[in-house]
Amino acid sequence: MFAGKKIALLVLAGWTLALCQVASGSLVVDKASAYSRAPWTVSSTDLLGGLLPSAGANTGAHVQWFTDGSGGDNYGENGENWTPYSATTWVEYALNTTSAPLGYSITGVNTFAGTADYLCNQHYTLSFKRMGESSFTAFGTFTNAPWGQQTQVTHHGTAMWIYDSAGAPLVTNVIAVRFDIYTDVTWGLGSTYRELDVLGQATANRTPTAVAGGPYAVDYRSALDLNGGASSDADGTFGDRIVSFEWDLDNDGTFEYLTSDPNLSIPWDDLCGYELGASHPLTLRVTDSFGASSTSLGSFTVAVPEPATVALILLGGCLSAGLRRRRR
Repeated sequence: MFAGKKIALLVLAGWTLALCQVASGSLVVDKASAYSRAPWTVSSTDLLGGLLPSAGANTGAHVQWFTDGSGGDNYGENGENWTPYSATTWVEYALNTTSAPLGYSITGVNTFAGTADYLCNQHYTLSFKRMGESSFTAFGTFTNAPWGQQTQVTHHGTAMWIYDSAGAPLVTNVIAVRFDIYTDVTWGLGSTYRELDVLGQATANRTPTAVAGGPYAVDYRSALDLNGGASSDADGTFGDRIVSFEWDLDNDGTFEYLTSDPNLSIPWDDLCGYELGASHPLTLRVTDSFGASSTSLGSFTVAVPEPATVALILLGGCLSAGLRRRRR
């Protein structure tokens, strides 16, 4: 009644697919075949649900029902199915990113075919397009052809489930999915695909990394030049970025300086009053376009002036405009 097998592809540490790194575990492809009505569950709530694809020639007449979660009618070539006739073809699905501005993390791809005469085998290349990319990149080519190319069978079906053994995403930040369908493993007319399910969830925003730099040294009566340029946003490739740099010069939790530039020059008038020759703590806080933030600690030292300058300090004191800095 039911025959199944599992193929586990070993993923070595640090191994990278053409598109992305499998975060942990190994890439698994479960394959199954069945007679009559296959005991498989398809999804009506996956990422392709309700989407109409762009499609190449030879896709058959019912591609609009291909992701409705019903699996199509059980027998015959008509009904809810998609049949490439005698030649390769393709379909592309643009995912709805309204609630997923960084795209989707794909956790599984399930495909079901057959249950019509001699149209049961599967062979396709799976590709993804990620946020910020203009073209698709192939993830892998997958085949389930238990009955051979020239074998005509009646009312059979095949299924494949592609996922990571540890539950990690196969790829992140996906905005579109493509299937290139081949007919070289099929008999006669092609393959009748009943359902394509792509599973996943919105890719989470990653917190930016703040780097305060330093330690900084500033000469007497000179500006303090701060540089947070080593700060970074791991999602920068996908449209996210650091939008603000905030500096707290006395590390009291109040950020006195706000800028969109990683570089900040603080005039001497705002530094007057800090103990000369001592190390003073500072904090940089960076925030990305989604509101996530992180902080980094640093320090600065105001150099002790030459002896000849000390008399001027005693006579003239220390001028402070205090335009942006809150005084203690």
